[in-house]
Amino acid sequence: MPTTIDRKREDDVVDRFSRKVHARMLELYGESVAGHPNFAASPLGGQDVELADYLLAGIGRYCLVEFKADEDSVPSEKRKSLRRALCESMQKNSAMLARAQAIHFVGWGTEEETNAPGYAEQTMYALGASLAPYPGMVCPLFGFTPAATVFGLMTDDAFIERFVSSELLGADAERFEKYVDELYAIAGHADADGKAGFQGTVYVYIAPSETRRANWAPFKFTGVEQLFRLTKEKGIDRAAIQERKRAAEKENTNDRGMTR
Repeated sequence: MPTTIDRKREDDVVDRFSRKVHARMLELYGESVAGHPNFAASPLGGQDVELADYLLAGIGRYCLVEFKADEDSVPSEKRKSLRRALCESMQKNSAMLARAQAIHFVGWGTEEETNAPGYAEQTMYALGASLAPYPGMVCPLFGFTPAATVFGLMTDDAFIERFVSSELLGADAERFEKYVDELYAIAGHADADGKAGFQGTVYVYIAPSETRRANWAPFKFTGVEQLFRLTKEKGIDRAAIQERKRAAEKENTNDRGMTR
């Protein structure tokens, strides 16, 4: 079983990932007058037994992430009977497997030795995270190795970038709801009961005013229907996303030029 230290390290990985999601969303949409998506970057608490540790939703896309303190902790998923049942179901159902490969991921903390400015005499380790599709990382533990997908191993930065700019990573509301139904069915819950109790946090865009900057305020959602009402209609034209990214990159380049 995971130790208290492992739990705290896992929580730290989740916290760092969440802060990166918030920072990227603020960078792309924070000062926009229109086209600012609500989003969820939410730990799911005790719902991880049926679903996963974490929900990432926004821009009309949805995915689940199981987080671990490090890569060596990933095999601990083998102790979960529902995960064995999930992999066995995916082995028999190619459509379900395809949904899982797009929606369900596993992430873990990473460390990389580096030379930090001003600390040349000390050994420093930069903290990051890696993510990969859940079926490809976990199902081989149960004797089932799915075919590779378009998404392999990714850094947390690459994962977040692909989520905000890709129609492949994550799924739309209809496909996500179907996969959630399948997870609840494996856990022995009625679809309606499970989805009605699905809870988390959605960050709702609050427009700027004379007295406050643009921001996302946290609101609790209960049930997938409320999650979809808060996020589904906020899908944005991908061309608009790319334009915002180019504008942000141009601004960063200009800022670097001014500081030289």
